[in-house]
Amino acid sequence: MRGRPRTPTALKKMIGTYRRDRDNGQEPRPQAGIPKLPAHLDRQARKVWRYYAPILSESRILTMVDREALACFCVAAGRRAQAEMELAKTGPVVKSPSGYPIQNPWLAVANKAMEQMLKWGQELGLSPAARSRLHVMPATQTGDMGNGRFLSKLVG
Repeated sequence: MRGRPRTPTALKKMIGTYRRDRDNGQEPRPQAGIPKLPAHLDRQARKVWRYYAPILSESRILTMVDREALACFCVAAGRRAQAEMELAKTGPVVKSPSGYPIQNPWLAVANKAMEQMLKWGQELGLSPAARSRLHVMPATQTGDMGNGRFLSKLVG
């Protein structure tokens, strides 16, 4: 798909740019809730899931179709935690087999995991910048998009 990504109808309604004449009425509306915890997550990633899933669900950001996005965030967070533990043991610089100092490979793992956490965290509204684009509205103003007390969506 070329060009700018389409803006969801619910978001257009929230920010006041919705036009009925441009609504095709076929946009999916995923069910809010906490998806089933993926079996492939390791112990550290499961801890992250159990921490963030209820928070995102309560904020009405997480839906049943967001399972893989949250799983990717959790895997990256788990890898980062493991890499940070290894770095604490050995430090950022280690000796190569030939005896020269080199960057610890765990530092590259930690840095890549942080990049992935930032990317997926922005998708889920978990960074300070992403939270600044969140709008919380009473469910009565959101039409059929929510059955809870509040509905939050990411603007932008």
